[in-house]
Amino acid sequence: MMKVISVSGQSMKMHLCSGDILKVIECDSVYKIGRLYVLEGFEESSSKILVHRYIGNGIFKGDYNKNSDNEFYKQVKVNYQVEARIFKGRTISLKSAYTNQLSKILAYLSSKNRLYENRIDIFFVMLILAISFVLRTLENSLGFIRGEEWVM
Repeated sequence: MMKVISVSGQSMKMHLCSGDILKVIECDSVYKIGRLYVLEGFEESSSKILVHRYIGNGIFKGDYNKNSDNEFYKQVKVNYQVEARIFKGRTISLKSAYTNQLSKILAYLSSKNRLYENRIDIFFVMLILAISFVLRTLENSLGFIRGEEWVM
């Protein structure tokens, strides 16, 4: 089943921005490093959801966050994976071959990022922002060539 959600917040900034519209689908129990997933149900009385990257070993994290979601929440429930982002009326796949490698690199850098605990971390943050920007630009450019029309 496909679902549409809107992005709010800055934990994935440069790759995902507030106001982005995402197409999500139900996911398998096998998570792929670098892919984006919708996390739900970690606050019993809240309907809060997060869209974060799987960085391996059962850990999900916002690229720009200092800590992983697993460090903050006792239970992380994953029902959906991000399939595509809607940009100027086009559906842009976030699972294509040309973005998979950059997404894996972002997952690696995100796993090392502790946001300004030392000088190396500043380097990781700058790399994450730069690669996220390149990834978004590539998706937008190539999405217009390959994208399908999509009406909300």
